[in-house]
Amino acid sequence: MASGKAIGEFSMKMITTTTSPGPAGSVLNHVNFEGTATGFGTVLETAIFVGGSKDGTFSISGSAFLNNGDTVSGIGQGT
Repeated sequence: MASGKAIGEFSMKMITTTTSPGPAGSVLNHVNFEGTATGFGTVLETAIFVGGSKDGTFSISGSAFLNNGDTVSGIGQGT
């Protein structure tokens, strides 16, 4: 449950965006981000959006490169 307390900060910059044909005549928007997050060092992510500006779905995958040399990866999806 959300407590309303910040658990960290992040700063991301959109690096590139590309489009490609998607299912059922849709367009896939691929957006690459680079930045930093508290406790995670450098973070690289790619988000893929399907649909319009007010509806649709997205998926995201990324990796963080920790200061000790370890890597943490994650994926997510939503609407």
